[in-house]
Amino acid sequence: MAESSGVKARKRAIKKALFYGVLSAGLYTAVFTHASLVMSYFTKGGLYALAPVVTVLVFSYVHGSLASNVWTALGIVASRQAEQKRVEKPVTVPKRVERPRLYATPPV
Repeated sequence: MAESSGVKARKRAIKKALFYGVLSAGLYTAVFTHASLVMSYFTKGGLYALAPVVTVLVFSYVHGSLASNVWTALGIVASRQAEQKRVEKPVTVPKRVERPRLYATPPV
């Protein structure tokens, strides 16, 4: 019996979620068990100042991939309507009508 594409996508998402989950746990474990070494490099200055930025980008990518695959594995996906481009009508501004003015003293 052939599996549907939705079931295949969920199975693939489960595998990826497990991979990124283990990778995320490994990253956090490595940072927390070697906190003094990490801090010594992060506080050196110079080009080492890029180390926290790169670290945050790596953590962000891994965490984002994990979260995306968890949602897909649970069957929660974006609706197709949200992906379509919506064309809105241009907003027309009503023409301003010149109203009569009342002056305390007549204009010169």
